[in-house]
Amino acid sequence: MDWTTVAVTAVGLLLSGIGAVLWFLYLDVRKKADDATRAAAKAASDADAKTDAIARELGEHKLYAANNYVTHSALTQAIEGLNRAIESLTRGIQDMNRDFSQRLDNLRDRLDGKADKP
Repeated sequence: MDWTTVAVTAVGLLLSGIGAVLWFLYLDVRKKADDATRAAAKAASDADAKTDAIARELGEHKLYAANNYVTHSALTQAIEGLNRAIESLTRGIQDMNRDFSQRLDNLRDRLDGKADKP
């Protein structure tokens, strides 16, 4: 066996060793990449589930709000009706006050007329 054969064999063994190390490194990187892909897919699935839950809760809240809260136009109509009722009540009280004042004036005039008679 000459030195060339030994050198070629040594280089061959060295290259085989480097290839084996590179192969195991590749398998390790691939496994980590697969694990990361699975973790990302699970995180995406969890995020989708949370998004669906939030969307469902938002829909339920919108339905609750539509059923329980008054609209702007309904509130405006109610306030206008209340204002009309207050104005009517105010006019009624003013009319009653005017009528009461007239009756008191009439009563005072009659009492004055009776007091002047002997």
